[in-house]
Amino acid sequence: MSVELIYYNTAPNQRVQDILSSLDKVNVASGEDRREFLMALSNAVSVSNTTVAVGDIAQLIKVLSKGLGLPLEPVDWSKFGIVGKDEAVLPKGALPLLVGSDIAGMIIENADQCIIAVNKDASALEFLTETYVLPYLQAVIKDVKPAEIIEEPAVEEPVEEEEPVEEPVIEQEPQTEEDLYYEPEQEEETDLFSDIEDDDFLEFKKKGKKKGVLIALVSVLSVLVICIAGGIVGYSKWWLPNMYEVSVAEAKDKYTNATAEDASDAGMPEEYSVKFAALYKQNADVISWLKIEGLGIDTPVVTGARHSANYYENHLFNGKSNPYGTPYIKYAYDTAANINPNLVIYGNNKGDGKAFGKLEGLLQGIGKVKSVTTDSALFGEEKWDIISVMLVDKEGKEYNFADNFKELDADARAEMIKTALKKSKVNTGATIDSVELTDNFMTLVTPYSKDKNKVVVVVAKRFIEQATDIEE
Repeated sequence: MSVELIYYNTAPNQRVQDILSSLDKVNVASGEDRREFLMALSNAVSVSNTTVAVGDIAQLIKVLSKGLGLPLEPVDWSKFGIVGKDEAVLPKGALPLLVGSDIAGMIIENADQCIIAVNKDASALEFLTETYVLPYLQAVIKDVKPAEIIEEPAVEEPVEEEEPVEEPVIEQEPQTEEDLYYEPEQEEETDLFSDIEDDDFLEFKKKGKKKGVLIALVSVLSVLVICIAGGIVGYSKWWLPNMYEVSVAEAKDKYTNATAEDASDAGMPEEYSVKFAALYKQNADVISWLKIEGLGIDTPVVTGARHSANYYENHLFNGKSNPYGTPYIKYAYDTAANINPNLVIYGNNKGDGKAFGKLEGLLQGIGKVKSVTTDSALFGEEKWDIISVMLVDKEGKEYNFADNFKELDADARAEMIKTALKKSKVNTGATIDSVELTDNFMTLVTPYSKDKNKVVVVVAKRFIEQATDIEE
């Protein structure tokens, strides 16, 4: 049995195709608009009873509702043991698939046809495919293949003749799960998608309806219901952080094991250190490696200059969509001439002690975490002494400490440094006399998990060996 995969106005996802190919043959098609999509869908159901559609889920809900002649109806969350959830609508009879608190997919069954619609967002798509779609289709294939093996006219005809005797018994007194999959009287075979009208409207025809082999996949649906009810936990508490950890681990391996051969074909700027060659080959936005011992921060840092302002707030170093994101600076970082004397690195905080959320620990005291270490692609390894840990308003001037530092005159720089020292929530040992205006600074910024209107701002100054120790 083949699996038909159709993309609706979205780019193909190779990872999803690889997952589905473990089942059986995967035929891939696409439709840029509604008509092309429905034409592809019509072709798909003519050759297979399992179709996976990928696209914007809101659009898929509307198109499949109209195209299949299934009216939109409110989801009865009580059927899945979910209470207090906002109202949502799906095509009649569709099974919702949740990612977090949002509907990111659905399963539509009619007769012996099954259409699975999945949202195009990369991380959600891969999660749904592995967690919901794959086990579902595995069960479908398991149940369908025996029927295909005995699909000989000589076998079916006697069954049809005996139907007046057998059918009432099976229908009224099903004794086993297999009894739910009986074949009723065969009427004229119906192509559910035979006609596409001018308004791109498809109809499920009423003739020849039967329960089909997919209607009562009790064990699979039970698993799906459990997954739906626990979708928030499974996705946000395991899948997303695991994706983040894997991405960082892969990056660290490239950073640690880069070779001269990597540097020869990386195409990176000549000024960049060889240690960044393998990382640069994967993501040319890499500019540094950041490490804070005692906090467990050990991560690549990128520049967001070539992307939208917030791109790396929800994209990992490997390019996958993920709310943990990647620590980033906003400006270009390819020559020493355009480096801001106060390097501002932004990172996400999901409130679970991962990624830049670990910076919140400094609000309780810096303890032994006295410094930050960076390995810059341009300047090599550097050490930075923490001079301030602030909790400030998101819209306050301290939040943007350093974004305009390069353009400030001496008095303005001095005022910003004094403010940072004064507003520090912990005693770092730094004083205005121990900080020079000619020092280079680094500022780490992350949202505060307990108040969305505040941010944690950690300021450090570059350590110079011959400088006076700020603790003395």
